[in-house]
Amino acid sequence: MAIPTETVWGLACDPFNAAAVQRFYQVKGRDPSKPSQVLCASREHALKLCALQGNDQQQFRQLCERFFPGSLTVVVPAVSTLPEWVAPAGKVGVRVPDHGVTLAFLEQCGGYLLASSLNRSQEPPALSYQRALELHELYDVIVPGEISKGQSSTVYDFVARRILREGPIALQEIEEVRDA
Repeated sequence: MAIPTETVWGLACDPFNAAAVQRFYQVKGRDPSKPSQVLCASREHALKLCALQGNDQQQFRQLCERFFPGSLTVVVPAVSTLPEWVAPAGKVGVRVPDHGVTLAFLEQCGGYLLASSLNRSQEPPALSYQRALELHELYDVIVPGEISKGQSSTVYDFVARRILREGPIALQEIEEVRDA
């Protein structure tokens, strides 16, 4: 399905349905060993996917409080109950979108969606409803709406403490929250 978020238009599916995830990677033309993000309905949903303990868990909670909902995807060690297709190499990227329509949809579908930008791999993401409609061969259903920012989320590797994809949130902002 195609969904609006505050960042860019997204392509999403049920992360716990192997056939849906296989089709997701196929239509995107994306290597399944390359992780996608899991959009979460809330901070609590995001915490349930993370295998962090002690100080790491506290630092992750601090990041959640500051940046969720928002334009930050945090790659963390995944709980062992997540299927390999959701957490290749034992890692999962989690994000709580700051978009009312998408959050409402997440609540209605169990709290989680495997997601990536709405586009074929190596092509620019859809930034308008019209462009999302033009990419109709990538999805079965479109959730009407608009995006608000037009910039992909920052992707931050929690363990390595580095930015994997530049976005609206700088490494310095993230590290200041972690080290507070």
